[in-house]
Amino acid sequence: MRVIIDGRALQGGSSVRGIGTYTRGLLSGIAELGRLADIAVLLQIGPSPPELQQVTIDAVARRVAVVQPTLQRMLDPILVARALRDERADVFHSVDLVQPWRATMPAVVTVHDLIPFRFPQWYRWARRSRLPALRRLRHAQRIIAVSHATARDVSYFAGVDPDAITVVPEGVSPRFTRAGDSEIASVCATYGV
Repeated sequence: MRVIIDGRALQGGSSVRGIGTYTRGLLSGIAELGRLADIAVLLQIGPSPPELQQVTIDAVARRVAVVQPTLQRMLDPILVARALRDERADVFHSVDLVQPWRATMPAVVTVHDLIPFRFPQWYRWARRSRLPALRRLRHAQRIIAVSHATARDVSYFAGVDPDAITVVPEGVSPRFTRAGDSEIASVCATYGV
């Protein structure tokens, strides 16, 4: 099975934030399973992420154009569709809500949160720019929500059938699991956990 993963979160400012970390962890986990040959990444125009230079992983031939930041999310469904137009894959995995306008393959979309819709008074522009992607969620073959709260939000705000949503909690990087039992007990005692 060939899967194309939206790897644009590994480029630019997103690379050091949550979705970049999620994408990095996803590719790392796939590498540990020895399945990188089954994966290709979709990138935007610009330098390739350093993570991809260290492993053997294909990149989709066409890259997604980068436009003015406030318009990027609104145009992404069209730009992603254009980049994937000639690609042959079994699944496109969007790690950040975006899926192609015209799908040439089934789409799986990971939704981390819908904060702009839950708190619209604080995220007016973000809400408007993400609205096309929210409406397209009903067209995804599967939706991954990172929590039960996010799954409820996807069902409520996007009108998605709860049976189309799978909750997959985000993992913990091995760098956070190296503490010994005595260190863990000490932190728990200090913070009353």
